[in-house]
Amino acid sequence: MAAGPRAVGADEPGEEKKEKHESGPRIEVQRAALENGRVSVDFSVEGVFSEETVEWIQSGTPVKFRHRIEVLGPRRFLLSRRNVLARSVVETRVVYDALTARYELSRVTTLKKPQRKEGPPPYEEASVTNELEEMVRWMVEGQDVVLYDPQRELNGDDLRVAIESSIGRDYVLWIFPKSRTISVIAPVRR
Repeated sequence: MAAGPRAVGADEPGEEKKEKHESGPRIEVQRAALENGRVSVDFSVEGVFSEETVEWIQSGTPVKFRHRIEVLGPRRFLLSRRNVLARSVVETRVVYDALTARYELSRVTTLKKPQRKEGPPPYEEASVTNELEEMVRWMVEGQDVVLYDPQRELNGDDLRVAIESSIGRDYVLWIFPKSRTISVIAPVRR
């Protein structure tokens, strides 16, 4: 099941969601589904890797992306914000080893409940490849990312999934670093 069109912007009353038509980076939500009290999400970040980024990685500089995925519940009142019911953070990292001409990849997925500090231990994955396309997929795709509340099952008709990806740094006045982030909000299907 598809999650619908890409929507960029805040989910606030009176504010229309707009599709992003720029050639810059964007998040594509392929699937966001509620299954057995848990939300499962497939997504990809497109337009991130340029020739300059690949050259930077191949020079040996480590690159890390951080994807924060949240399940938002329904509004309690017309002008209130949506409550964050569950949150998962996926951090992907790549380091190029010029000696072996291979990409060393790592991914850490942490499930967090916004109001509680305790949660299950992080899930760590590691891989090594010499294929550029495989490295790009590892960094920008999330398949079957599961979000749930360890205290109770998620349920409801008006659930949304919000994804925010930190995909690098920009500099203000060429001196001060600032994280470059993109985000999207999409409905959760049953």
